[in-house]
Amino acid sequence: MIRLKLKRIPMLALAAVATAAAASCGHLILEDRSACPAFLVFEITNASKFDISERAFVAAYKYPENMLLAKDTTSVRPIQEKEFYLKVKRTDTATGYGILCFDGATQDGSRWTVKPGEEFPPLWRFEFRSQAQSESYVIPVEAVKDHSRITIRFTDADAFPGTGGEFPYYVVIHSNTNGIDAMDGEPVKGEFRFEPVEYSVGEFRVCVPRQFDRGMYMEVIAKEGLTEQEGTLMTLPLWNLLREQADFSWTEKNLPDAHVEISITENKYVVTVIDWNGHSGWEYYR
Repeated sequence: MIRLKLKRIPMLALAAVATAAAASCGHLILEDRSACPAFLVFEITNASKFDISERAFVAAYKYPENMLLAKDTTSVRPIQEKEFYLKVKRTDTATGYGILCFDGATQDGSRWTVKPGEEFPPLWRFEFRSQAQSESYVIPVEAVKDHSRITIRFTDADAFPGTGGEFPYYVVIHSNTNGIDAMDGEPVKGEFRFEPVEYSVGEFRVCVPRQFDRGMYMEVIAKEGLTEQEGTLMTLPLWNLLREQADFSWTEKNLPDAHVEISITENKYVVTVIDWNGHSGWEYYR
């Protein structure tokens, strides 16, 4: 858990928090304010790195007892940096977590998962620890990328005669991880099965959560004329390609993205790992 540095609240954010505080508690100068709430204002320091969602979920706990103080889905306000706040009962120290870009996932406690047939959202997560004895605190937090976008492109997609310009196969991604525990960032075990949309001829994209084992693989299946079992052209061990042959690490703080290029006619593939800043990394050729 990272101890975060607190700083003065920007004037616009302070005005919004002060208004909320006044509405929730009396504000005479000499009154006892110990029963009034504290407002934790979260400032996403790396908001420019991704398309931030309009909503954030935050949960705060009393430290070290780990007793829930508050949890809420709140609006993200574009004031200077992307900011949002959570009202909590005052305590010496509050700790907790928040997530962004979670639409499409199902919440179960601190776990955010998807069902078979659903794609994992581009989820970002953060943890925090803060004082909470006074009226308001600004907490700079850095969101962590807990997902990977994988692009699969068939380089010879136009080499199949008689298909009317269409790629005659679709792909299905399988995994033993179907979500993330936002409390600690650990992968959640569960069935993941998703058929990505074909964005262009022979190109598919899928978003997956942080993985905990080698179970992720991809099937390439004929679109017509055969059952799924009969029509499976190839099964590609994606985890092995990304981890063992392209040096992709599922334990990176911010997960990289990856491109997988496949030639069916030549039976070869190329894997390119793209880090979260968009820089190309190691490539693997077969």
